Amino acid sequence: MSKAELQNVPQIVSECGIKTAEDVTQTLWTSKLPLHKRVALAWAVVDCSKVSDPSGTISHLSATLVRKNELITDWLFSTMLRELKDTKSNSKKPVFSFVTYRDAGSIELLTHILQCMNKAGNLNIRTSLKGCAMALFTGAFTGENLESEYAASVVQLWLFVIDKTADGLEDATIHIDQLGKLMALVIEQCLNASDTAASKCLLQMVGSVASVLQTVCETVPNPRKTLALFDKRLLPLVFQFIGAESEGVERTAVLDMLQAGLFHVGIMFRFMVVMTDNTVRNTSLQEGELAYITEKLDIIKECLAVDDGPLRTRYSAAMPDVFSRYLQAQALICPETRIRATTKIGLSAIAATPLTVGISEAALSSFKMFVFIYDLLRLPAANKADSLKAINGLVHTYYSDVCFGTTSNLDVGNIRADQTKALSDWLENVITPILAKSESAEELVLAFEGVFLALEASSDTIQIIGHTLFEALAAVPQKASSAGTRLLCQMVSTLARARQLDALFELLSQVKAVAEPRSSSQSVENLLVSTQFQRTLSHTVAQSMPFMQAQATINMLTDRISQLASEAKRNSNIGGEDEDGDNKSSKKRRLSSGKSKGRNASASMHSRAEVLAVTVSNFALSGTTIATTEQQRIQYSALLGASYKAFSNSFSELSQNKWVFLLLHYSFIEAGSRIGCSDQWLSLFMHPAYVSKQMIPKKLAKCTAQEKALSMVVAFQTAARWITVVAEAEAGISVADKHQQESTEAVREMVSNVVATMQPGASNAGGWESWDGQPQTISEANSGRALWELLSSRLELACEFANREAIGAIAQQIVTQAADGDHELLLDAGFFEIRSMRSALAPALIRYAVGMWTSQVGHQDPVFSQLALVSHDSAESVVDSIIKAGAPSSLSTAAETATKWVNLARALLRLPVSYWPNEQHFSVFVFAMAVDWRVSRVLPAKESLELQVLNRSLLERLASHKPSTVLALVPNATTIVDRWTDNAASSETLARATRHLLHAIMASLAQNAFSTSSKSADSACRNLCSHILDKLAAEADDGGSGVLVLEAIGAVAKLAKQHARNLKKSESSSKWTKLTKSWLKKLSSSVSDSIDSLDSSEQVDNGFHSVNCIGVLLCLGSLDSSLKDEKAQSKYIDSVFARIVGALDAIGRSPGAFSMGLVASLVHLAPNMTSKTATTALAILMRFLTQASANRDAKIPLVLQSLVAHIGSESTIVETDAADMFILRNMVEPLLCGMDAATFESTFVATLLVAGSGSRNNKASVTLKLIRSFVHTAYKSPTGSDSSIAVSKRKLVQKKLPSVLTTLQTAAASGMSCTEIIGIVSDLAYEPSISFKMQDVTQAISIISSIAMLPARPEDPEVLFTSMCRLLGAIVRHFTDEVLGSVAILTHTLRLLLHAFVVPAIPRAVLAAEVPEASLSTPWVVASAPLSDSCAEAYSRVLSNMTRSRRGGTDSSKALVKLTKGTNAANVANILSLFVPYVLAEYCIIQGGGAQSTVVSRDSRSASNVTEATGFKGLSWRPSLVIENVKGKGAPMNLQSITMRGIISSPSLREALLPGWYSLLDIISESDRSVLLSLLAAESGSDSTDGSRSFASYTYGGASIFGPDQYGGAHEVLKSLYQSYSDFYKFKGDR
Repeated sequence: MSKAELQNVPQIVSECGIKTAEDVTQTLWTSKLPLHKRVALAWAVVDCSKVSDPSGTISHLSATLVRKNELITDWLFSTMLRELKDTKSNSKKPVFSFVTYRDAGSIELLTHILQCMNKAGNLNIRTSLKGCAMALFTGAFTGENLESEYAASVVQLWLFVIDKTADGLEDATIHIDQLGKLMALVIEQCLNASDTAASKCLLQMVGSVASVLQTVCETVPNPRKTLALFDKRLLPLVFQFIGAESEGVERTAVLDMLQAGLFHVGIMFRFMVVMTDNTVRNTSLQEGELAYITEKLDIIKECLAVDDGPLRTRYSAAMPDVFSRYLQAQALICPETRIRATTKIGLSAIAATPLTVGISEAALSSFKMFVFIYDLLRLPAANKADSLKAINGLVHTYYSDVCFGTTSNLDVGNIRADQTKALSDWLENVITPILAKSESAEELVLAFEGVFLALEASSDTIQIIGHTLFEALAAVPQKASSAGTRLLCQMVSTLARARQLDALFELLSQVKAVAEPRSSSQSVENLLVSTQFQRTLSHTVAQSMPFMQAQATINMLTDRISQLASEAKRNSNIGGEDEDGDNKSSKKRRLSSGKSKGRNASASMHSRAEVLAVTVSNFALSGTTIATTEQQRIQYSALLGASYKAFSNSFSELSQNKWVFLLLHYSFIEAGSRIGCSDQWLSLFMHPAYVSKQMIPKKLAKCTAQEKALSMVVAFQTAARWITVVAEAEAGISVADKHQQESTEAVREMVSNVVATMQPGASNAGGWESWDGQPQTISEANSGRALWELLSSRLELACEFANREAIGAIAQQIVTQAADGDHELLLDAGFFEIRSMRSALAPALIRYAVGMWTSQVGHQDPVFSQLALVSHDSAESVVDSIIKAGAPSSLSTAAETATKWVNLARALLRLPVSYWPNEQHFSVFVFAMAVDWRVSRVLPAKESLELQVLNRSLLERLASHKPSTVLALVPNATTIVDRWTDNAASSETLARATRHLLHAIMASLAQNAFSTSSKSADSACRNLCSHILDKLAAEADDGGSGVLVLEAIGAVAKLAKQHARNLKKSESSSKWTKLTKSWLKKLSSSVSDSIDSLDSSEQVDNGFHSVNCIGVLLCLGSLDSSLKDEKAQSKYIDSVFARIVGALDAIGRSPGAFSMGLVASLVHLAPNMTSKTATTALAILMRFLTQASANRDAKIPLVLQSLVAHIGSESTIVETDAADMFILRNMVEPLLCGMDAATFESTFVATLLVAGSGSRNNKASVTLKLIRSFVHTAYKSPTGSDSSIAVSKRKLVQKKLPSVLTTLQTAAASGMSCTEIIGIVSDLAYEPSISFKMQDVTQAISIISSIAMLPARPEDPEVLFTSMCRLLGAIVRHFTDEVLGSVAILTHTLRLLLHAFVVPAIPRAVLAAEVPEASLSTPWVVASAPLSDSCAEAYSRVLSNMTRSRRGGTDSSKALVKLTKGTNAANVANILSLFVPYVLAEYCIIQGGGAQSTVVSRDSRSASNVTEATGFKGLSWRPSLVIENVKGKGAPMNLQSITMRGIISSPSLREALLPGWYSLLDIISESDRSVLLSLLAAESGSDSTDGSRSFASYTYGGASIFGPDQYGGAHEVLKSLYQSYSDFYKFKGDR
C-alpha cells in the first residue's frame, strides 16, 4: 500500500463518519466506498502507523475493534473469492476497476494479518480463510505476465501458508487437482517472465509447488490419480521447464515431482507392460489401464515432433534427465536392482504395491524406453547441435547407469547384445557423418563428446569408427581442439585398461591423409601429433604395455614406414624430375599431368608421414622402459637395429620427407643408447662418417626449417657421442678408431654445416611458436625457435667443433636475437667461457649494425663501413670521420628499428668489459661512439634518450677498463665534450650517465698524461680543462653542463694527487700551475661575490652555477696543492673559507643549493673549526634537515652530490637521492666527527632536550635522526683524528645512555617515527663497546612494548616487527644478566607480539565498519595480523635466544650454559622457567580458541576500566576495544555481542614458530609443565597454594586463571606440542 493512499485514510474516516468500531465493520462490508479506499482503511486499522493515523483516532478504533484480524481477514478473503467467481462466470463484471486479488497491497495485507494471527497462536487456515485458498492462488497466476511486485506478494503468501502454518500444507493436499493446475500456471508464468525480479520469485514458487506435489504423489493411495495430473497441459510445460533451466534446487524439485507422480512405483509396472509388449502381464491388468500410459507416451511423441526450434530444443534438453528418473523408478520396483538404486523417492509406496518386476523385464523395459526416446530425438530438427547434445546426454544417462547400463554387471538375455547394437547404430548413423562432413565446430565438439561417452560404455567403440575418427582428429578446428585432446587421452586410458593399445597404434599407422579444412575461415590442428596426446600415449605405453605386444607393435610400425617410403618413391616417379631450362614445351605438357598428381600425393604423404614419424619416434623411446630385464633389453636392442635397417634402406634413395628419416634416426639411436647394449648396428649408424654421408642433406641451405632443425639435432647427437668415444679411447676403455682423425673432421664439417645454415629473416628460417624442447615436436611453425634454442643449449658443443665461419654465423645469430630482445643466452655463465666466441662477437655486432644502418639510410654509409677495420692505429681517424660526418638530415626511423638499437645497446651492457679481447676494445669503443654520434640523433625522442644513456654507460665502462682507448678522442675532444655537455641538460638520467662518462674520459686522459708522461694526452687534458672552464665562466646559471665541468676538473684533481711526484717533474708542470692559479683567482672572486649576494637583496636563481664554481674552486685548490712542494692550502681557498665562516648567519637565512654547498665545503675541508663555528654549522644543517624532512619528495640536486663526492672522503660518502639521508650521512656526521669533545657534549645534550620535550612536530622528528648520527659518530674512528677525542665521545654516549632511552620512550609515546626509534636502540645494543645496566635493559624492552601497543599502523609493519624481534634477540644475547631482572616485562612483550600472527574470525574491514572505534584503539600488532613467515621466524629466534646453549671456552667451564654470557645455568633456568610458561600458555590458548577481543563500553570520565580493557586476563591477553559512551546515551546496543576470536591458522606460520616453542619446553621442568597442563584444562581449583617457588606459585589461585575451557582445548594444544617436542627435538642422551 502506497504512502499517499494511507495518508488519505483520515479523510476517509471523516467522510464516512466513522466514530465507533461498528462503523468500521459496516464501512468495510456494506458501504458504497470504493474498494481501494476500503483496503486502505483496513491497512490503517491493522497497521496503526503515524502515516495513516497522525491524530490517533484509528488507533483508538483498532483497539476497541473485537477480533480485528479475523474480521478483516474474513472480509478481504471473501471479497477476493467473490471477484474470482464473477471473473469465471462472466455473468457479472466487477463494479470497480480495482480488483483485490490482483492487487499486491491487498495480498500483502492478507499475508500480514495471517502472520499476526499465527504469532498469536490462533491461526487455522481452514477456519480463517473460509473457502478454497487454492482458488486464490490459481486465480492469481491466471492471465498475462505478472508484475514483479505482485508476483513477490503472492509467492510470499504461498510460502507462509505452506511452510509456516500448521494446517496449510494439509489444506493444499486436499485439492490435488487445483495443485496440478497451479503447477501448470506457475511454470507457464515462469517461462514467459521477462522481468528478472519476477522470474526469481516465480522460480521459487515453482520449487515450492513441486515439493508439495511430490509429497502429495507419494502419499496418494491411488497412483492413477497422480498420473492423471500430468495431462497434455502440465507435462509439456514440465518438459519445457526442465530443458530451459540450468542445474538448481527448483529444477531438482520438479524432477523429483515428475518421478513421484509420472513414474510412480505403482505405475512403473504398467510402463513395463507397454514398453515390452508383455501379453502375459497384460492379461493380469484390467481393461483400459494401459491407455493412461499410452497417452503419456503420445504426449512425449508430440513434444519431440514440434517444428518450433526453441521449443524443440527445450523438449530435447529435458529428455536425458527425464529418462534418468525413469531408470531410477524402474530400479525400485525390481528387487535385484533396488539395493543399487540412487533414489529414495517412492520407497514408501513399494510396500503397498504387490506387483514386482524381474531383472530381465526391468532391463528390457529400460532399453525399450531408451530406444523410444532415442528414435524421437533423431527426428529432423532445426538445430542439429541441440539434438546431438540431447542424444549424447541420453546415451550417457543410459550406458552409465549403475543398474541397467554397461558399467553394471547386468547380463540378462540378449540385453548386452542389444545395447552394443544400439551403440553401434548411434556411432555409425549419428556420429560418423558429423566426423566426416560437418563444418560446425560446435557439432564436432559434440561428436567428440559422444565418442568419449561411447568409450566409457564400451572399448569396442574404437573398432566401429576408428578410421573416420582419426581422420577427423587429424584436422580439428581450434575451437574443438580441447575436446579432441580430451577424447584422445580418454581413448588411451580406455584401451590401456582393455590391453588393446596395439589397436590404437594400428589405427594411427593407417591414417591416410589429413582432411582439408572444413571451412576456409577455420585454422585446423593435427591432434594426432599434439604434444599432450603423444606424451600421454608414451607414458601409458611405458606403464602398461606388455613387452611382447610392444615387439609386435614396433614390427608393424616398421612395415608401415617401409610402405610409406615405397609410396613416396612411387609418387616421386609419377611427378618426374625437374627438367632443365632448354627442355621442349611438348615434353613439359606431357609431364604436367603427372606432376599435378605427384604434388597432391606429396601433400597427402606429408601429413601421413608426420603422424607415423612422430608416433614411431615416441614409441621407440618410451619402449625402452618396457624392457626391464637384461634379456628383454638385448631383444629390444636387436629389434631396434632390425627396424632401423629396414626403414633406412627404404629412405636411402628418397629425397622427399627427409625430415622423417632424420627424426627416426635420432629416436632409434637415442633409444639404443638408453638401452645400453653395445650392438654393432648402433656403432655403425651413429658413426660420424655414416651420419655425415647418409643423414645430413647435401644442400642443407635449401632445405626446410624443419629439416634444418632436425639436422642440427642429429649433428649435435653425433658430436656428443663422438666426444665420449674419443675420451674412452684415450682412457683405454675402448679400442681407438683407425680413422679417428677423419671422423673428427667429419664431425667438424657436419656441425659447421648445420650451424652455418642458420639465416635469420630468410624464407626458410622457420616460425617462432613455442617449443617444448623435444625433437618429436619440431615443425615448420616452431622450427625457427627450435634452431635457436638448440644452439643456445648446446653452444659450447657447437663452438668446439664448428669452424671460424660457423662460429661467425653463431655470433651473428646471437646478435640478431639480442637485437630482438632475447638476452637469455647472455645470462648463461657458459657463454662467457667459450673463447672462440669472444673474437667473433664484435665483428658480428658490427656487421649487424652496418646492415641495419644501411637499410635504415638506404645506401652504403662510408663511416659505418670503416668500423670493421678499426685498430689501435686507425681508431683516431675513424672517430674523426664520425665527428665530421655528423648525423644524417631528415631521416626518420621506424619504432621497430629504434627498439632493436636499444636492445642491442642493452645487450652489450650485459657483457663485462673484460669479455672483449684487447684488440677489439677499440672496435667496440668506436662503435659505441658512432651509435651515440649518428644513430641516436635520428631516432624518436624516447628511444634516442634511452640509447644515449645506454651507450654513454658503455663508453664509460670501456674507458675505465682500458684508458688508452680515450686517446682516439684527443683530436676532437672539445667537440665531443661540447655535445655531451649541451644535450645532458635535457634529462637528469642522461646527465647522470654523461657525468660518469666525462669523469672516466678525463680520468683516462689524466692517467695517460701523468703516469705515462704522454705529451699528447697531457696537452689534450690541459686544453680540455681550459675549454670547459671557459665554458663554465661564459654560460648562464643552468646547472646542466656545470655538473660535467665539476666532474671533469675533479677527476683531473684526483689523478694529479695520485701522481703528484710525476706531475711536479713533468715539463708541463708550469703550464698546469699557470692555468690553476689564474682560475683560482677568478673563481674565488666569483664565489665571494655569490656569498656577498646572500646578504643583499639580490637572490641567486637556484644556486647551481655558484655550487659548481665553489666545487671547481676546491678541486683546483687540490690540483694546486699537488703542483706545489708544500702542503699548505691556497690563499684563495683560505679566503673563501673565511668568507663562509663570516657569512654563516646569512647562509642560515638563505636556504638553497648554494648555501648547502657552502656548509658542505666548510664541513669537509675547513681547517681548525672553532666550537662556535661548528655549533652554528650544525644548527644550519638542522634547519636544512627539517626542511628536507617536511618535503618527502625533495631530492638533492645532482650538482650538490657531485660537490660532496669530490671534496669528501671516498670511504664515507653515501650516494642517495633522499635529501634527509644525504644531509645526515654526508654533512652532519662529518661535522660531528670534526667536533671537539666539549662541543660534541653540549650539542648532544641540547639535542636530547629537544627530542624529550614530547612535542610531535617536524623538528622533534629530525632530532631522532640527529641522535642516531651522534651514536654513529661516537663509535666511528675518523681518519687522522685524535684518539682521545673519540674515547671522550664514547664515554659521553655511555654516560647519557639512560637519558637517551628515556628520550626515545617519550618520543615513542608522542607518536614519532617508530622505525627510527628502534633503529637507534638497535645501534646501541649492537655496539660491542657499550654496556647496558639493568635499568637500561628494562627501558629498552619497555620501548619495544610501547611501540607494539601503539594503534597507529606503521608504513611497513613487517619491517618494524622484524626489527623489534632482532633488537629483543640482541638484548637477550648480549645482556643476559641484566635481562633476568626484566624477564617479567620481556614475557609481557613476547605475549603481545605473538598476536601478530592470529587470524581474526571477523575480518578487519567488517569490524571497522561495525565498530569504527576499533581501529582507534587496536594495537597495530593486532590490526596488522597475520604477518608473514619471516616475521614468525624472527619471533622464534627471540625465544631460541632466551634458551640458547653454548659451552665455555676454558676447561673449567664444562657446564652447559643456557644463555650467551655464561651466567649460572641452574639459576637462569629457574628464573626463566617461572615466566616462559606464560608465553607458551598464550600460544596454547590462542590455538585452543580462547583468545578473544571483546567490545568494552566505559564512560570517558572514568578511568577505572583502563587496566581491564587493555591488560591481561590471566595468562590470555585479550585486547579489548574500549568504546567511549555517548553523552547520556551509553554504548550502542549492537556492540554488546561483537567479539573477535582467532587462531594462528597458517601452517607455515605454525611451523616457523615451532623451534621457539621447543626451546621453551627445553627449560620448563616436568612439574611446571604438569601444572601448566592442569591449569589450562581446569574449570575450577583450590584457593590454597603450596608456596613453593614454581610456576604454579605465581598463578592467582582459586578458580583457574584461564577460565573454563570453552573453545576447543588449550591443554590439547600443549599436549600435542609436547608430544612432537619429545619425538623430534628433546635431547635424550647419546645412543
